[in-house]
Amino acid sequence: MMVELLLGIVTRRSMRAPVGFVSYKFSTVIKGTQVEMISESEKFTDKQKALVKGLLPGQNIYFQNIIAVGPDGARRPLQTISLKIKE
Repeated sequence: MMVELLLGIVTRRSMRAPVGFVSYKFSTVIKGTQVEMISESEKFTDKQKALVKGLLPGQNIYFQNIIAVGPDGARRPLQTISLKIKE
């Protein structure tokens, strides 16, 4: 679900054609410790899903070093996307 949301954000804001993610770094802060996970696909891992489910309102999730691929097959770096958890 989160990846679909991000794809929607990327598609609407920066590109007019469908895109996919090749890789990204997922990070957040848990009890003062930064947690980072590298993903080599569009899909969230079970660990990432569990981490998101455990976040509290006000916490942030960051997607950095995002590489997207467009319909032409070209890979493009995207800017960092940050999301704040709401109630």
